[in-house]
Amino acid sequence: MKKFVLLLIIFIPLISLAQSGIILPNSIDLPKVTALATCGITEKGKMVYRITDNKAYYCNGTAWQEMTGGGFNLPYSGTGTNTDVPLFRIINNTGTAIWAEGDNGYGIYAQSNNTGLRGVSIDRYAVHGTSTYDIAILGVSSLSHGVFGTSNGVNGYGIYGTGINGRAGYFDGNLKVANDLIVNEDKGIIQNSSSTQLKHYSRKVTFNHTIAPFSTLISDDIPIATFSAKPVVYIGDIENQLNDYYKIILSIVSVDENSIRIRLYNSSNTESTFTATWNIIAVGPK
Repeated sequence: MKKFVLLLIIFIPLISLAQSGIILPNSIDLPKVTALATCGITEKGKMVYRITDNKAYYCNGTAWQEMTGGGFNLPYSGTGTNTDVPLFRIINNTGTAIWAEGDNGYGIYAQSNNTGLRGVSIDRYAVHGTSTYDIAILGVSSLSHGVFGTSNGVNGYGIYGTGINGRAGYFDGNLKVANDLIVNEDKGIIQNSSSTQLKHYSRKVTFNHTIAPFSTLISDDIPIATFSAKPVVYIGDIENQLNDYYKIILSIVSVDENSIRIRLYNSSNTESTFTATWNIIAVGPK
């Protein structure tokens, strides 16, 4: 008698719900449709199986949502128009929320008329990319910024790159810096008011001569680093000076892209014999 009552309890509701689905011993037989009907409040919770694409759907009260067994069928494509909440959201409070790998393509590819990919972090990297052979992070924009980074921290960087075996960053084109450009904690760079990149070069030149009173000696060509155009050359301080070096006045008389000539003038009324080393500095377009 108890078994009969139990069968009635299970079977009678199934008869009344035959239009919605049938519970079988090891599965649920969903209603089969060729097209999805209206999904509203009254249909909320209903499930159907669409035979045109062999996929199951449920109504959330607003739109039909695709269901796939245990995850997504690959390749997967979905479309949505909800602007109030994210269409796809994953939260992991202790580790990685999304892990993407691509052997021959992109791990993550995002395209948008606004921001393709946006990352926000409180105390770590907003977007972190690692690549063994190719580009870790690639940004392409037709009208705006390819990659845009902002940091609100005192010690943070808007965009940060590390190169273990070489380049930390590579820019194929002009690099525009609105404020100070700091290299190696404010070392190793020349700032200039034009867009031309400058190069700094220095060398030492030693002269050992005897020059008659009020006479001039012109040096041979003295090689310097090669510049793309004629640099500006300065004569600096003196080292290892001996004898009448203080009577000798040096001036630059000829400069081209990779050499200079120097004029030595004996400013005294007596013959001057001297030995001294002068520091030469050249600054010009790279």
